[in-house]
Amino acid sequence: MMTKKKLLTAARNIPGVELMNVHRMNLLRLAPGGHIGRLVVWTQNAFKELDKVFLMEKTGYRYARPIMANADLGSIINSDQVQKILRPAKTNAVNHTNQKKNPLKNRTIMKHLNPFMETKEKMEKAAEEEAKQARAKFVKEHRKLKKAGKKWMKGVLEELAEATKPEEKAKFKYEDEEVLSVHEVMSEEEEATGGKEEEKEGKDEGKKEGKKEAKKEAKKEAKKEAKKEAKKEAKKEAKKEAKKEKKK
Repeated sequence: MMTKKKLLTAARNIPGVELMNVHRMNLLRLAPGGHIGRLVVWTQNAFKELDKVFLMEKTGYRYARPIMANADLGSIINSDQVQKILRPAKTNAVNHTNQKKNPLKNRTIMKHLNPFMETKEKMEKAAEEEAKQARAKFVKEHRKLKKAGKKWMKGVLEELAEATKPEEKAKFKYEDEEVLSVHEVMSEEEEATGGKEEEKEGKDEGKKEGKKEAKKEAKKEAKKEAKKEAKKEAKKEAKKEAKKEKKK
């Protein structure tokens, strides 16, 4: 006979085996996760202790007892004793004579409840048609404008292309038989005219500067003359005053 201590020391070293006391059973260990199917091995002494646990230790607990002596319901219902008491089945019964219908799904009932529904639907349809026509008109006008804009842009681009198109090269025969393009001739003329214009601008600028300098010199001379005259007048007045004092 193995004692309790020897049994504990022998079983706890086996991987996957757990020991449990009958008086402290845990459902999470017997059926982890609520999944039944874990193998439970009972010892003889533990099995004998079950009656004591459920009768004395647990208060208010009752063993499961069968409520029906005969669990065959089919044989009980079809028995003569039950069939005599039952009433015969009704064959011509009509159920749900006054069934209520949903007015949101049934149009006829909705018309009875709301007579304005037909006129409302007509108004909504008319508004939809007007909106469609207005939208079609707007799209048509927009497409016309877009087409006209594209046409105008195409014409502008063609005009620009013609304006910027390189002129055909004109051949001019000189003594040394050099061929110059129109662009080169134009560039030479522009350089010549540009030199003349620069000379003119230089002359104009020189004239302007000379005029400014002449004006500045004239102002300076006028200031000097004014100062000299003021000094002379002051001296004359001082002499007059000195003579008057001497006479007195």
